Amino acid sequence: MASEARDRYDLLLLEPLAFDCVSYLAASLFLPVIYSIPSPMMTFAERRFTGHLSNPTCVSNMLASHAVPGTFVQRFTNTALLTYSMAKMKYDQLITLVSDPRPYDLAPTVNPSIIFQNSH
Repeated sequence: MASEARDRYDLLLLEPLAFDCVSYLAASLFLPVIYSIPSPMMTFAERRFTGHLSNPTCVSNMLASHAVPGTFVQRFTNTALLTYSMAKMKYDQLITLVSDPRPYDLAPTVNPSIIFQNSH
């Protein structure tokens, strides 16, 4: 089955969600993944997608009420939002892994080859 799919498809093009639930498919089919993100980057998932994290003092969180943080309070709030959202996402992943384990949770993570996003 996997070799047939490998012969029929060259890559996976998809829009990622908060959890990485397609690595299982990409790893089992040995296909590269391309992410298409129509909204600005999900700041809480950026580190998982790209391996780095944008500076929260100049790049706003999606949940922030301001476009560009300019004051100390806005930068602090932005940093707090980023920290909270990353911790909450990790907590939710751990709870899901413990309470409802699935075989695809143990699959190796496949990082995207390219990310197309509506941002700079």
